[in-house]
Amino acid sequence: MRLDIDSGIQNIVEGQGVDIAITGMLIVFLALGLITLFIAFLPNLLNVLAKIFPHKAAADVSGKFSAEEDNVLAAIGFALHKKITKDPYKK
Repeated sequence: MRLDIDSGIQNIVEGQGVDIAITGMLIVFLALGLITLFIAFLPNLLNVLAKIFPHKAAADVSGKFSAEEDNVLAAIGFALHKKITKDPYKK
């Protein structure tokens, strides 16, 4: 039993290989073009969506604490630090 495998340009042309290759390249080119257009217009689309669905403001927290609160926060931070880290002065 002999496998008759002929290669050459004529077999590609007869089997519509060139047509299939051109069609595949065209499909890939169009898909990449659509992706490029989507990426290019994405900022405009996001601006439109931001107007339709506005961003809700965060809770009004000034981030400023009184001196007493600062001392309490410092003490809590120190206590956590001492608990988590090994004390180098402890014998």
